[in-house]
Amino acid sequence: MNSVQLAPAAASGTAKFPAISKISSKVWMEIFKWTLDGQLPFDISQTQEGPWLLGHVCSAWRVLVVGRSPLWTNFKLDVPRRSSIRVTVPSAQCYYDLLQSVLDRSGGLSLTFSLTIDERSTGIMLIPILVREIKRWKSACIIAHCSILRLISDEYTESNIEDGPTAETTLVLELIDLRAFDDTQGLWMWSGEIFRDTPRLHSVLLLRVFMEDIPWEQLTDLCIGKALFSDVLNILSHCDKLRRLRLPRGFVTEDEDELVHSSSSSEGSVVTSPEPEEEALAPEEGYFFGEAHRSKITLADLQELELFNPEILGHLHVPSSKILTIKATLVYDPDLAALNDFTTLSNFFTSCSTIRVLDVAIFGFDVKFLVELFPLMLEIQDLQVKVCSSEVTFQGGADHLLDSLKSGLLMLKKLTLDGEGVLFSEEKLREVLNTREVEGCGLSRVKISSSPSICSDN
Repeated sequence: MNSVQLAPAAASGTAKFPAISKISSKVWMEIFKWTLDGQLPFDISQTQEGPWLLGHVCSAWRVLVVGRSPLWTNFKLDVPRRSSIRVTVPSAQCYYDLLQSVLDRSGGLSLTFSLTIDERSTGIMLIPILVREIKRWKSACIIAHCSILRLISDEYTESNIEDGPTAETTLVLELIDLRAFDDTQGLWMWSGEIFRDTPRLHSVLLLRVFMEDIPWEQLTDLCIGKALFSDVLNILSHCDKLRRLRLPRGFVTEDEDELVHSSSSSEGSVVTSPEPEEEALAPEEGYFFGEAHRSKITLADLQELELFNPEILGHLHVPSSKILTIKATLVYDPDLAALNDFTTLSNFFTSCSTIRVLDVAIFGFDVKFLVELFPLMLEIQDLQVKVCSSEVTFQGGADHLLDSLKSGLLMLKKLTLDGEGVLFSEEKLREVLNTREVEGCGLSRVKISSSPSICSDN
């Protein structure tokens, strides 16, 4: 394919069209494929001003060939930090004009968009024009600094004051994904009342951000990056329809939480520090939702669980869950026999025998504790185990795991073993495959990933 140099657009929004004769048929075909289906996302910031020009070409091509006006209702915009890259970054005004032109071409339809802003000055310009279209948000992903994310609520409040309350306040929002860049601030909280009147909202993802007043009771998919343990429990007590729960970052400590409250107050956050009488509450009671739940919370429809560590499993009753993923390495602490991760899992599998996919990481010397759980895993069909061991000579745990798979987990169909420095015996693996072919349902997929992965006993 012959390359085509796209002339850069001026900051004012004008663009120079390349000669049609210089564009090959293959390029035109790719452009046609992109514009044929208006639902496909179109990245409007992959290079500098080039995509702007390509947008004009796409628009003209669609009108010429398809015979209908362009409607851009699905878009992605990336605003990098100027100091983090070597190429020239368009000005804030250029991004403003670009986003405005996309919104103008959306035809008043619902919007699906992803916006990543690592440049504060640009974010201050872009957020207001997006908030003006908030009634059309269908799926929104915004990744920015906390100060930029706060503008969403501030701009919404200001627009309501200026325009006054209207009868048509119901939003079409179905998914909201808010992520904060600021690692040092840990957790930022704000009022989520802006998303209260959203009868279609079913999926919420919050990373380094925590919000009140979301209609938790109607959610089917929830991901919280970090929050107080008690606050998560209280949220889950309202999530009757939840089918997928992700807590990939664990929980914030009480010290971190108090630090965030004080920093939010000093920066003028919409969520203020607790009143003196609230400070008298026990720390584990949480700031937003009162006393923490001490009985198990039943999530009858929950199908998928992704956790950082298993501690919350002791507080949940999930009778129909099918997938369990635990990110952190499981730990057996003999000094905390009643509280260690394997005891927590044992209690969990005793009350929930429907798990079919299990993805965990363990230390090599703790393999036996995982094997002891096999009799409780009656429905496991897909087992993914990462064995963490720095000892290349470690062999007993690997052999014990393979031996246990001969007669355990009879429903198992897929097996993935990932063990850096762990030697898996070729002979024992062959015995497992042969035995299960006769006595079990047969393993249809086996993947072993380690260095070295297989050793021969001969």
